[in-house]
Amino acid sequence: MKPIRFYCLWATCFTCLFLSQSATWAQIKSYAVVGQIVEGTTQKGVEMMAIAIFSSKDSVYRASAYTNETGFFKLEGIERGNYYIKMQLVGYKNKTLSDVGLETDLNLGMITVEEVASKLEDVVVETRRPDIEYQAEKRIINVSKNLVSAGGTAVDVLKNVSSMSEDVDGNLGMRGGSNMNILINGKPTGMGGSGNRMAVLSQIPASQIETIEIITNPSAKYDADGSTGTINIILKRNADEGWNGMLTGMIGTRDKYTASLQLSYKKKIFNNFFSYDFRKDPRFNRGEIYRRTFFGGDTTVLDQKNNGNRANLSHNFRLGTDVSLSKRGVLTLSTQWRLNIDDSDEQTRYLETAANGTFRNRYRQAGASDKGGQNYEAAIYYRQLFERKGQSLNIDANYSENLNDEDAIFDWSYFTQSGMPNLDSTLRSQNLINLDKVRLLTTQLDFVRPINAKTKIEMGAKAIIRRIDSDFTMRNSRGGEEWIVNPLSSNRFVFDENVLSLYATYSGEVSLFKYQVGLRAEQTLTESDQKTSDLSYTNNYLNLFPSAFLTHKVGDKHSLQLSYSRRINRPGVGQLNPFVDYTDPLNVRYGNPKLNPEFTNAFEFGYIKNTQSYTFNATAFYRPTDDLIFRYQLPFDTGILAVTFKNFSRSTSSGLEFALNGDIARWWKLNADWSFFRVVIDAGNVESGLRNQSNSWTFKLNSTFILPKKVVLQLSGSYSAPRPTAQGRINSIYFMEIGARKDIMKGRANINIRFSDIFDTQQFSVKANTPSFDRYFMRKRETQILFLGFTYKLKNNFKAKEVKRNSDAGGMDGGY
Repeated sequence: MKPIRFYCLWATCFTCLFLSQSATWAQIKSYAVVGQIVEGTTQKGVEMMAIAIFSSKDSVYRASAYTNETGFFKLEGIERGNYYIKMQLVGYKNKTLSDVGLETDLNLGMITVEEVASKLEDVVVETRRPDIEYQAEKRIINVSKNLVSAGGTAVDVLKNVSSMSEDVDGNLGMRGGSNMNILINGKPTGMGGSGNRMAVLSQIPASQIETIEIITNPSAKYDADGSTGTINIILKRNADEGWNGMLTGMIGTRDKYTASLQLSYKKKIFNNFFSYDFRKDPRFNRGEIYRRTFFGGDTTVLDQKNNGNRANLSHNFRLGTDVSLSKRGVLTLSTQWRLNIDDSDEQTRYLETAANGTFRNRYRQAGASDKGGQNYEAAIYYRQLFERKGQSLNIDANYSENLNDEDAIFDWSYFTQSGMPNLDSTLRSQNLINLDKVRLLTTQLDFVRPINAKTKIEMGAKAIIRRIDSDFTMRNSRGGEEWIVNPLSSNRFVFDENVLSLYATYSGEVSLFKYQVGLRAEQTLTESDQKTSDLSYTNNYLNLFPSAFLTHKVGDKHSLQLSYSRRINRPGVGQLNPFVDYTDPLNVRYGNPKLNPEFTNAFEFGYIKNTQSYTFNATAFYRPTDDLIFRYQLPFDTGILAVTFKNFSRSTSSGLEFALNGDIARWWKLNADWSFFRVVIDAGNVESGLRNQSNSWTFKLNSTFILPKKVVLQLSGSYSAPRPTAQGRINSIYFMEIGARKDIMKGRANINIRFSDIFDTQQFSVKANTPSFDRYFMRKRETQILFLGFTYKLKNNFKAKEVKRNSDAGGMDGGY
């Protein structure tokens, strides 16, 4: 435990050093710029116009804001100097105010803008942020108005995002890989239980999401976890004065209901926010397995089919406040509670025959499961700005606790070859009780200090302390007798993982080149404790993760970027637990406690062309991975197949990605993404000659049409070509979705409709061919759903004061 004590002492001293000076730093003066933008002919306020202020000396961005419903805006935290201000909104001519001198708080008064040419055939131009924004090391996907994910979860949002695909388990991945690092507002979350990334995403309502940051090659300031990159989900927050809010409700076919309420109240130094989301989402599912297993000179053929229903009910509460301790210091306190109830029933039918068709067994498993989960999160965050431009200190701590329990009963019925009940067999039942507890504590400190106008250094420290306790009990009963605990199939597994890290990056600019170099050190301490068998495994390792970025700007519209980073993917608790799961007796699972982490070196070269009407991005990537963690299937016994996890020697993923985002016309916006990649998997260390390689590609298209009468139509399609696994391939996945929205009540509300998976084609299937077995697996859940929704924007109670026209008023009249 010495590394932990050293880290805590170091972080405490570092924190105290900066906080001791905060009283002095808080006195540094900053100013605000306010004004009102109106349409020149009608003199009506223009809502949602984007305002940005830049330094006249070096064109460096300083602050931005959007106008409120009456056209008022406020830019805060700006130091004394000379600036220019840009104003932009689709449907209006861009406007720039030059030579804006700032010596004190400044009121620009009323600013007029001019609409572009008159509307054609009453077509309404919708005001919205760009769908995709490109920054130095990430893409920002603005999904708050995504119609084809309305009423869904983060999974529904991400499956329509470029670079995303599904992996061998049906989970979302990026560029053919599934090892992503999932962050919520820049922080890890413990609500997934047992490290399940999909569980994390399926519990986040789409209505809560503002933007998603796609970071395919993160720098050293990000956690090294996630060999394919990092997904950062930014939740909605309103910072307007007074009361603001949004009320949304949706109904879907087959008793699906969602509702959400988001409220905020800002007055003086306090900004309080609250949200509640309700979701009832029953789905039916079906699947099949056809397999031939070659074991001990015998061939067994299994024909397995299943169908079931799953009823998911969830409540999600979020509450917090921002406190402006000074003009440069903000303290945020927040808490979150989630309740999830997931009941299901399923029937699985098994037919076993010999290779020549001779009958062996026919039976049925009928199961019912009651699952419940609760997640608690509490966070504290402090941000301090300084007199020096760009200098900041961020300190935050986050604690979460995730509790999951499951009680399932399975009854086994046996049948004759003709399908009649086998009266000679005794009804056999299983009772599975599973209790999971996940505790996660994260503390982080980040400090940014510019050295001069073109260079800066960033440094920080972070600790992630995680404990996962999984207690699994199996009880058996025959012929309705009392339940008896089966000690051979019961298990308790405790996994502790602590990751302590330090990082530093240095960035600068030379002529038309911008660069950044960084180094991150992570000390990982893990202990796996198999309580049932009294076995423990320890694996501690220290690793360095360098990163480098080089950007070259060619003119005003073109830029090139070259980047490199080293990444890690640590095995999760489900991959480490050696307990054999016999829930499905013909398809058993167990983990491998001796798994090592996998390491990836990621290289990217990108080109971006950015014009006023469109953005084009082309990226080439190369990603070799050592000690790849992957599923491995092997015969376990006669007619039984086992799934476990192994470290494969190496894999490489390389390819090209092209993305186009822009306006085809004033009424037509298009986002298109095409990715081609080649995957090579070498597992010769596990099985002689085991190697697979293949080319694959994905294509996504999102088209938005702005129609007359304030109607917006959105059409989305996705196709993922087949791609390899070590022992087979994942078949193609494709679907189309459509959504529409009509504004009513003078823009205060809207009615929206969404039809997901229009042609009911979305399903997941895998084929495998090995000397030991042939296998086809298919899983299909209900995806063709029609949703109808209503959204109402709660009125902002803020009343702006009349703005004086003289720009030297110096006061804050008309601000908010």
